[in-house]
Amino acid sequence: MMEGKEKEPQLKTYIIDESAEGFRLDIFVRENYPLFSRTKTQLYINRGHILVNNEKVKKRALLKKGDQVEVDESVLKMETGRGLEPWDLDLEVLYEDEHFVAINKPSGVIVHPGNGKYTGTLVNALVYHFKKLSKGGDEHRPGIVHRLDKYTTGVILVAKTDSVHDAFGEMFYRRLIQKTYVAICIGQRPSQSGVINEPMGRCKNDPIRCCVRADGKDAITEYDLVAHKCGISVLKLHPKTGRTHQIRVHCSYCGFPIAKDIPYGGDKKKALTIEPLERPFAYKILKCFPHQALHARKINFIHPVTQEDVTISAPYPEDFCKAIEFFGEDLSLETMNAI
Repeated sequence: MMEGKEKEPQLKTYIIDESAEGFRLDIFVRENYPLFSRTKTQLYINRGHILVNNEKVKKRALLKKGDQVEVDESVLKMETGRGLEPWDLDLEVLYEDEHFVAINKPSGVIVHPGNGKYTGTLVNALVYHFKKLSKGGDEHRPGIVHRLDKYTTGVILVAKTDSVHDAFGEMFYRRLIQKTYVAICIGQRPSQSGVINEPMGRCKNDPIRCCVRADGKDAITEYDLVAHKCGISVLKLHPKTGRTHQIRVHCSYCGFPIAKDIPYGGDKKKALTIEPLERPFAYKILKCFPHQALHARKINFIHPVTQEDVTISAPYPEDFCKAIEFFGEDLSLETMNAI
């Protein structure tokens, strides 16, 4: 039992809709509070800090549409509060001024703490390198206005002031920040250009993954085919919305998953769908990448303070450069750098 004055409850209520219907309570909570480990989440449910329809339920309770999930955030914040340990990671700074900084995020680095991991994230490195970062809406995510997946490389913006943090948030919401990705995909040949307009949500049988769902949220991705050879395509992509795993899910759904994106079907099994004589090239490309071949190449927007047009590009990592060389005359690094 804690000593001292008991804090007033700070209840936050979630109304379950179609996208969360059928989720287990503990999984739903972790989706909304990623800093809570599985053990901690279950402990809070058992203690009654998390209720469903004002009643204490088991962690495995399945949520139904219309259910009200109440979370006592005062207790959870009090029990999980902790500082951020600085991490001396060598960061490649692509742009910096007094308002924000742009980093070329390396593969394998998680953007912010969560799911019981509080060290070794990009945020820990930012705390080490920069004296001033925006507070944002979460004490464990200073400066973070958008995210990249753990194994996705490329440009990520980091706010230094709260005013610019809010401005970036509004600009992302209004789709005023244009993002360009480059992906190397495997499978069927895409059209020369196209728009993938398929709603998305979490997979009910695997909430770590996302999928196309009729009851999901709007998700739109535009793409252009840069090159294609032996079942391998190089795509330039412009996500118009910012759903979790959006590009990865959309490419997989259309039959050309990102190479080495194993959760979404971009592994060696996909190579078996390619003509036998073309498979050696596909296998050669797959070997270039330890993880999904997705790079956040460029970002463009109007500076929220100076009102100047800003374009920031991230150089391709070594695995991309190696794969491009294998294309020979069909694709050059000069062509890729022009994207």
